[in-house]
Amino acid sequence: MNKKNAIFIHSLFRTGSTYIWNTFRQSGVHHCYYEPFHQELAFLETANLDRWSSGPDIAETMGHPLLDREYMHEYRHLLRPGEKGVPFFKKSFSFDDFCNNDSNPGQKKYLDFLLENAGGRIPVLQFNRSALRLGWFKKYYPDVFHVYLLRDPRQQFHSFLAQQEKKNLDIFLLMNLLTAGVNMRKGTVFRDLARRLPLFEYHAADFGLEERFYRILLPFYSLAEQYFIHGCIWFAALLENLAHADMFLNMDLLSGDGGYRAEVSRRLADASGKTLDFSDARITKTGMRFLPDAEAGRIEADVQTMILKRIGREQLKKLSERLASEGPAADHFSQALWPELQSRDLPAVDIKRALITKQKAIYEALSPQVMELKKEVKALPTHSPMKELRNGREVSTSTRDRDALKIKLQLMTALLEIPAGKSRGSRRLLRDAWSFLRKGGHGRA
Repeated sequence: MNKKNAIFIHSLFRTGSTYIWNTFRQSGVHHCYYEPFHQELAFLETANLDRWSSGPDIAETMGHPLLDREYMHEYRHLLRPGEKGVPFFKKSFSFDDFCNNDSNPGQKKYLDFLLENAGGRIPVLQFNRSALRLGWFKKYYPDVFHVYLLRDPRQQFHSFLAQQEKKNLDIFLLMNLLTAGVNMRKGTVFRDLARRLPLFEYHAADFGLEERFYRILLPFYSLAEQYFIHGCIWFAALLENLAHADMFLNMDLLSGDGGYRAEVSRRLADASGKTLDFSDARITKTGMRFLPDAEAGRIEADVQTMILKRIGREQLKKLSERLASEGPAADHFSQALWPELQSRDLPAVDIKRALITKQKAIYEALSPQVMELKKEVKALPTHSPMKELRNGREVSTSTRDRDALKIKLQLMTALLEIPAGKSRGSRRLLRDAWSFLRKGGHGRA
């Protein structure tokens, strides 16, 4: 047995990570932190933990197991009375540092704090925003057992779409676009992506503003473009974890292969000292197609070529051998094709023309809406006898509505200005919006 002092579970969204986390949680010997880089941890407090309760409706909507405690229960004892947020958490951990493998003392301090406060149990940290910084994790936490959860990228993307179409939840598609946008000048993968697909960079001190901005932007991306972004994140994460993770856990195989399930249980028991039961592992699979197979395959080939061209032959050989030892990743991402895909030429892309086309579509769609919003804001009364409390002071409901419209107007105007290069005006709009939120306008988008 090679028992580790902690287990870190790394994955992308909609991979079955909540199921794995909850299986560890039910063991009785682990202290299991849910999504330690979740942006809402900046606002967590004992008074709002009930928001994170799991009932049948939540479980059904999210496709999660039914939980016996709040998702964020393990953070409860860390929260300080009268203060918001888990100590040492920073907004940048969620998406701004998505591919940051450089020294990050604040991130290390925060994670050390979580590990030190696990109450004598084996800490299990389940991440959904760490997959492109495994180099950092392996360097600073070499004695932790790092597990990467893998799911077929087409099935995963279909799950994103199903959440949007059936549950009216666009958050997973939105976070892909946001991740690519805020990191387009940082990681090699996202810089290369920005040379082939128009991206827009938008930063705000409050995640709620960023979420609203990219929600406005999302409809201007086709399914093919969104799958290209998804494929880039998925394949880059695969290679990052082949280089650094201690174990791969293929969720598709776990759901249907008894022999594989037994092997996973054995390896995790060796690392954690506890045998886990995965007999109820089930992950949804669908034969429905969101794109024609030929188009999806072309996108996947282009993604692999773009990323593999940055990798040396010796490194590529090592990654390929590691994947062969861990089992297949996905039929359409076979390592047997990597040498051929690496040597092929990518189709030419006129990124300037693509950006102009995207800008034009945005301008034509949003300009009339901006004009209408300006009229609505101007027409709203500035005072109302109806009052509500905001951070201990009375605010008229009409003022609340006016502020909400102003925020939407500012974000839409910022989107129109950013492509045109009016960065100074955009920064002013962001500052004004952030000032409003600091005065009590914060809320989930």
